[in-house]
Amino acid sequence: MNTDKATPRPWGIDRDGVTLTMSGQIVATAIAPDGATIAEQRANAALIVRAVNSFDAIAARVRAMALDPSARCEQYAMLLGEIGTAARAALALTDQEPTP
Repeated sequence: MNTDKATPRPWGIDRDGVTLTMSGQIVATAIAPDGATIAEQRANAALIVRAVNSFDAIAARVRAMALDPSARCEQYAMLLGEIGTAARAALALTDQEPTP
């Protein structure tokens, strides 16, 4: 659920590896500081796209955990398990590679 005012998702990466796009339109470019290699610029672009595209899912999971009525002190152990499961699922999203 994208309720913020940012450019709609998902974002992708253009063939050059540093231009971030949404539906074929340029959103941004991952220009790195002087001396950065093209590999670093491409890695930056990939990281930005993964972060942007996983934002909604991560925010939804954190919101669900925060609002879950089971998050009571007496159910602390269960909550820790749920947080661990949700955190692992959110981290799995960060491993997804954006497609050009």
